[in-house]
Amino acid sequence: MPTVAVAAVNESAFVSTIAYSGFLAGPPLIGGIAQATSLPVSFLIVGLIAALIVPAAIGAARAARHDRVPVGLIQRQRPTPVPRQMGQS
Repeated sequence: MPTVAVAAVNESAFVSTIAYSGFLAGPPLIGGIAQATSLPVSFLIVGLIAALIVPAAIGAARAARHDRVPVGLIQRQRPTPVPRQMGQS
């Protein structure tokens, strides 16, 4: 069972991957949209996408809160005993 620290590291790695992907892919995408339309239109599209991040984050937080199990309801799994073989004490 992963600990809280391992989960935090995994989440941090995921966020870093998304951030670096946006850092690398963002400027070419903005340039391509600007070349096809105009620079103000490309920045308008970027602003609209950025505005959608806040509602998506709120929805994800609500879903995570809804899926969480209260601490008192978590039961520890006991390891299954290993059967002894004949001749072992």
